[in-house]
Amino acid sequence: MKFSSIAEAKDFVHKNFDNILVEKIDNNADYCYIFFSSNGICAEEPIEKYIDSLIDKNRYEWHSISNVIKKDRKTGICIYVRDVYKNFYMHGVSGKADNIKKTIEQLKEIVSEKNGE
Repeated sequence: MKFSSIAEAKDFVHKNFDNILVEKIDNNADYCYIFFSSNGICAEEPIEKYIDSLIDKNRYEWHSISNVIKKDRKTGICIYVRDVYKNFYMHGVSGKADNIKKTIEQLKEIVSEKNGE
């Protein structure tokens, strides 16, 4: 993929990716952990690093660190939420959830599905 700027790449990721990763660990466990992160890229990084991290590797911060939590027998689900714009989720996380309120509703829906509600 070719992008002329990081802003164009961010728009692409925001529009075409959910930017929420859900890992179901144990359907009988009670705990739900939600990890909020940025895009993990500094503004001065080259566009190739952004594309590699978010598009090619679909990277989420906290993913590898959470391995300890996943071993806890109480962990039912881990949710990773990525703020592509690094703007405190003001634009939401995706084209589907493009503001804070819609993002909260999407997270509630994910947790409700886990709980069978």
